[in-house]
Amino acid sequence: MLRRSRGAESGVAAPGEGAGRRRKWGAEACIDVQRGEGGARPGGHVTRHEWSPPPQLLLLLPQPSAEGCACDPGRATIDSAGLDWRLKLGHERQGQRASRSIGAKRKRSSGFGSSGSLVKVDCDEEGGGGEMPSPFPDEVLEHVLVFLQSHKDRNSVSLVCKAWFKAEKWSRHRVFVGNCYAVSPQMVINRFSKLNSLHIKGRPRFADFGLVPHHWGAYISPWVTALAQSCPWFEELRLKRMTVSDDSLLMIAQSFPNFKSLILTSCDGLSTDGLAYITSSCRASSALAPGRASHEISRDFRLLTANWDESEEGPQGPAQASARATWGLQAHNRAHELRSREASFAGETSRASFGGEEEKPLWGCCSGRESRVGHLERLDLEENEIEPRGGEWLSCFPDNHTSLVSLNFATVDSAIDFDALEALVERSKNLRSLKVHREVNLEQLNRLLARAPNLVELGSGSYTQLLKWGQYSELSSALGRCKQLRSLSGFWEVEPVYLPSLFAVCANLTSLNLSYVLLHTTELVKLIPYCQNLERLLVQDYVGDKGLQAVAVSCRNLQELRVYPSTAEGFVTEEGLIAISEGCPNLMKILYFCKSMTNAAVITFANKLPNCTHFRLCILTPGQPDCVTNEPMDKGFGAVVQNCKKLTRLAVSGQLTDRAFEYFGMYGKKLETISIAFAGDSDRGLEYVLKGCPNLRKLEIRDCPFGDDALLSGVHRYEQMKSMWMSACKVSRNGAVWLAKSKPSLNVEIIKENTDDDPANVLNVEKLYLYRTLVGRRSDAPDFVEIAQ
Repeated sequence: MLRRSRGAESGVAAPGEGAGRRRKWGAEACIDVQRGEGGARPGGHVTRHEWSPPPQLLLLLPQPSAEGCACDPGRATIDSAGLDWRLKLGHERQGQRASRSIGAKRKRSSGFGSSGSLVKVDCDEEGGGGEMPSPFPDEVLEHVLVFLQSHKDRNSVSLVCKAWFKAEKWSRHRVFVGNCYAVSPQMVINRFSKLNSLHIKGRPRFADFGLVPHHWGAYISPWVTALAQSCPWFEELRLKRMTVSDDSLLMIAQSFPNFKSLILTSCDGLSTDGLAYITSSCRASSALAPGRASHEISRDFRLLTANWDESEEGPQGPAQASARATWGLQAHNRAHELRSREASFAGETSRASFGGEEEKPLWGCCSGRESRVGHLERLDLEENEIEPRGGEWLSCFPDNHTSLVSLNFATVDSAIDFDALEALVERSKNLRSLKVHREVNLEQLNRLLARAPNLVELGSGSYTQLLKWGQYSELSSALGRCKQLRSLSGFWEVEPVYLPSLFAVCANLTSLNLSYVLLHTTELVKLIPYCQNLERLLVQDYVGDKGLQAVAVSCRNLQELRVYPSTAEGFVTEEGLIAISEGCPNLMKILYFCKSMTNAAVITFANKLPNCTHFRLCILTPGQPDCVTNEPMDKGFGAVVQNCKKLTRLAVSGQLTDRAFEYFGMYGKKLETISIAFAGDSDRGLEYVLKGCPNLRKLEIRDCPFGDDALLSGVHRYEQMKSMWMSACKVSRNGAVWLAKSKPSLNVEIIKENTDDDPANVLNVEKLYLYRTLVGRRSDAPDFVEIAQ
């Protein structure tokens, strides 16, 4: 069976280095810049616009102290001790007041500290121009930024001005790093000091096809070490194509008391012992370990009072007194909460120690070392290379651990203690996602479903066990009780006779993953009519064109379709693609491996589905033309980029000439990722793409006739791109070295697996990987990787 790529999602590039000045006088940002009620001075003009925030934003605004403060819910106005805090738009000053503002700015980056955003002020007379605090203080702006979930939107916000840069710094807790070598761990931590969730990608995507050698790099240990030193409050780590050692997992288990989520996808280097370090360190209680509350109280108090140093020049008066009272109340409440949690933990420890119940020892190497308290909620292990050293890792969850929300070990080839798994599922009342491996049979699946009826995602084991009629009825009933089930996967092996047991849950499914099982056409035709609300479907091409035609008839709401190859020859053709394009009007993403294709079918798809954003068509026979007209596939792919105006990801194959690449450069204005295999005539084809796709961020090329001229034609673009991969092309070492010297901000890696002394192998580049970086050459490159310079 062919190795399949799961498709790497596009993300925002690694955040750059830079840190704004530490903010001061946080509450002062709310003070009205127009003091008193006298209005403007003669000759000046003040335009007032009171801002009425939405109700949900009022709940997020800093609350005043209980004594002498009142908040008007209709406006963002707080009155305290004669102080009028208002949010207004459009202020102008002149003369002496503007001069004072400019002088104050030289001393303190803005007239009232660095909390407020700055706006330009033009004065009519002798005051000149200056910068004034805008009506949006950092606290309000940070609360607004919380609603921005997209990394792209976050990055755009940080570029508006320095004040927004600082507000985005303080309010971002989740960071995505698209290339682990593009930025150093310390840069990320300095830029986002409140970081508690990190998503990192390592090796290039072609590693999924075996094109990146083992031990290439992408080690997680430097990141974990830096996080352990600077971010003890860290909660979530997502890794993709990284090398994760057991020692790194042990450090995670010991360093982060609030750690909640570990998600590993296509990673290697770890074993089940490393998983045991994570599971054995879990605790369900959210209470703090003894002494931890005092540490957090001290830390929080330092943060709250860091700007109260009387030696620093700052605005004084009743406003500051009220601001300090507000901050002081917050500090007092925080201290009371932490001390309560510490007392609760001390009580539990006392009862456990003196009540005759001995605490369960930790796993292996963890014993004898300091262990931190955690409450793991999510453990997802997807398509990793994990060395099996026994199934005890699942048994290491403590008996009192009840906080698990998601557990996925579908691709972990290790025996497990099913009784421990069943007990864990039974006490995890909030469990919503469970994906088990192929060793879990139908009888065991039935027992798990009976203890977790509130599942939203389910990944089953093998569907092949022989069941008695009573057991089959119980399985159908257990599935029927899962009213909230929306996603179904697994099915490593299937006996068709048991498929009807799924009919009870099919009506509510929005995602169905059948990519691990060879499902015949007749079996899919029987199942798919019950899945009329599907939005995402993954299958192997063994279902054939008739199976896809059945999908087109039943799944009108389908938005994403992936058809993976089961053999090197393939089973689906252009007929399946035409059926999908005509029957699924909402389809936006497609990955389609086929044995043959025509221009007419691709043009039909482009005309029927103009809202498509991801189009990946892979003809299994390299360089194959239109199977009917024997012409190149230029017209078909040209129609896709011309009609699908929202297209951001494109993968092409088959016989393509430079004309097709000219279409890509002419019409692919929103393309961000392009994958090219066995296509093109000359260097001109790649030149069209590099010069014509302004939003291109990632380029993946293999087995194409592109040489040095094509590579160097994009010198002006590579610093704006995330990365570029070229393998089995006609690039020379001289071209790679010239590129590296002309662009010091790029790392140009020459990967040479062939160690022959043949001059041709020395001059030619087997594999080239270039990416932008802020930290220069990496220090962990293996011997077969040469970083050009």
